[in-house]
Amino acid sequence: MSEPMTHMTPAMIRSELASITRMAAEAVELLGLYEDVYADDLSDEIGAVLGRIGVRGHVLRKQHREAHRRDAEFVDSVNEDLDRIAVGEGES
Repeated sequence: MSEPMTHMTPAMIRSELASITRMAAEAVELLGLYEDVYADDLSDEIGAVLGRIGVRGHVLRKQHREAHRRDAEFVDSVNEDLDRIAVGEGES
């Protein structure tokens, strides 16, 4: 059974993007080596890094969309509750 997703904060997204940036930097380094020396293992490693970036980006996008959907539902629910609250006129 999967755990419920936590709320995606801007800090969490920033951290995930920093991780993706590090992976991209690794791919750039590997490409530099690949330009100098053709090697199947370097090509495989570059492909693996690009795959990890793609998967992480896809998962992060999905988590962000779900978190946004839940946030919007919560805000709508709060607004509905506030609309139902009777506010007496003339009360101080």
